[in-house]
Amino acid sequence: MLLAAAALCLFLLLQDYTTHLVNQYDYEFSWYTISLRLTVSYGLWALLATFIYARALSFLNRHRVDALFILSQIGVGLLVSTLHRVVALRAFAFIKYLQSDFLGSIFSQNSLASLGAGVFSSFIQYWIFTLIFIAIGYYRKYRDKQLELQNAELRALKMQLHPHFLFNTLHAISSLIDYNAKGAQKMLSKLAFLLRSVLESDGKDTSTLEEEIKFIQNYLEIEQERFQDRLKVDFKIDDEILEAAIPHLLLQPIVENSIKHGVSKLKSGGYIGVSAVLNNGDGNKEKVLITISDNGSQQGGLNTNGTGIGLKNVDKRLRQYYQNDYTLMTSHDEEGYAVQIEIPFLRN
Repeated sequence: MLLAAAALCLFLLLQDYTTHLVNQYDYEFSWYTISLRLTVSYGLWALLATFIYARALSFLNRHRVDALFILSQIGVGLLVSTLHRVVALRAFAFIKYLQSDFLGSIFSQNSLASLGAGVFSSFIQYWIFTLIFIAIGYYRKYRDKQLELQNAELRALKMQLHPHFLFNTLHAISSLIDYNAKGAQKMLSKLAFLLRSVLESDGKDTSTLEEEIKFIQNYLEIEQERFQDRLKVDFKIDDEILEAAIPHLLLQPIVENSIKHGVSKLKSGGYIGVSAVLNNGDGNKEKVLITISDNGSQQGGLNTNGTGIGLKNVDKRLRQYYQNDYTLMTSHDEEGYAVQIEIPFLRN
């Protein structure tokens, strides 16, 4: 408000000087006096800004604006405008007194005429400020509503992962019980750790890359119990980006798809690689480049069997967090399938 008032004072000062030039200097113009008057006038508005903003919010918070409410607002506006103009005129009179040792009466004919014209001008200004505050209030409500909807969608996308992940892990354990009871017990122990991690992070939208990698490592250890020698895992993570913020449980669906639609189709030699490196993007902006690859023959990330949770969910979550400041790419050749994600390097 203070900055806006200062800018407005400067504009009006230049406007008065332009008028002085157009009228060919036929009246006395003082930079000091006019600057001081404008400063007093809009300084008073700045002091009244909190009250005006509160009155503007009363418009936003009412479900119905009736004639009585409008009349009351007009009355308040007249009172505030009168107060503003009386104080401003007294301040102007005091400034003139300091220059000429003459202090005019507030009840003189000239003072009353100036008061009447001034109250009308202040009343217009009061409603300009009120409408500006109403517009700001509507914008903030719209922004908060959009943020609320965005967070709700993010929570919905995240909650899709929990039952899906649990169902697939329990299915993997049940398939192992009949022929490898000890392996199934180990898987249950690791599953308990994963579930505890999920519960402890309930309500979190983001986590560090280090936390996500640790979660993926435990998940893949469960799958290694299931596949034994059929699955080899390799992690290559730069230490300098372990604190990078990343949407919670973003990578698990990709790794799960690599298992389900890639490695599980192989009779031997299954491989999953997870790498994360620091990458300089456009304009030397630091980015985190995450790659999840497998040597399966299927395009796992694009498969939409079952619930269809996979790259579609990942892409939606990335778009919600980063808008257009991310990339999600897939590649597939005779060596296997890979998913690459590039996101801004933001510390959690």
